[in-house]
Amino acid sequence: MSKYYSDDRGILIPLEFSKLPFEPKRIFVADVNAKNTERGGHAHHTTEQFAICIEGKIDMVLYANHNKPAETIIMKKGDAIYIPKMVWDKQIYKTEDSKLLVLCSTEYNRDDYITSMSEFNNLLETKKQIEKD
Repeated sequence: MSKYYSDDRGILIPLEFSKLPFEPKRIFVADVNAKNTERGGHAHHTTEQFAICIEGKIDMVLYANHNKPAETIIMKKGDAIYIPKMVWDKQIYKTEDSKLLVLCSTEYNRDDYITSMSEFNNLLETKKQIEKD
């Protein structure tokens, strides 16, 4: 969804909000100080996110189904990914200069966070049972 442009002056990373699957309500930058720092490690009940690597290299680990292994996407400067609600995500910042820009579909609400993997798996199982019935 995001394409970056590079020339001898540097890199331009444009983002057209009209192309997002949601209207952004919040934006933040995660900037780390040390190589191999981990952030994230949670899911959201309702928040959707669009994440763009704006510097360095980041391993984005996504887990959406307890019957399947997590998927790891290696993000480099200019790479972007959409993270739907109810997807567990964790980032491993592979370089000390790594930065991740994140646009969110909701304003911050602590109650929207699922920080326990067992609770997350239980919610997925409940959802699966409801859809089956």
